[in-house]
Amino acid sequence: MVHAHDDILEFEVVKLREDHAARPNPHELLAVSFTMTELRRLHEVVVGVELQPDTFRRAMVGRLVVTEGKRAEGPGKPAGLYRRG
Repeated sequence: MVHAHDDILEFEVVKLREDHAARPNPHELLAVSFTMTELRRLHEVVVGVELQPDTFRRAMVGRLVVTEGKRAEGPGKPAGLYRRG
C-alpha cells in the first residue's frame, strides 16, 4: 500500500514540474500580478534547484504580460509586475 502512495506522489511531483516548465504560474499559486523574482522563487521551489535570474527572465518574459504596477521588494528601484499571458 505504501508503494502505491509513493508512486502517486512521484507522479504528481513530475506533473507539477512539467507544468511549471511549460508555463509561468500554471496553478495560480501566486497573486494575479507578481514580480519576476516571486515567479522565479516559485519555480525554484517546484524544480528544486536555484535558477539564474537573467536566464529565467529571458525564458519567461515572452510568456507574461507587463502590468502598470510596481512593487518595492527591498533596496533599489521597485520591481515591475507581471501577470500570466
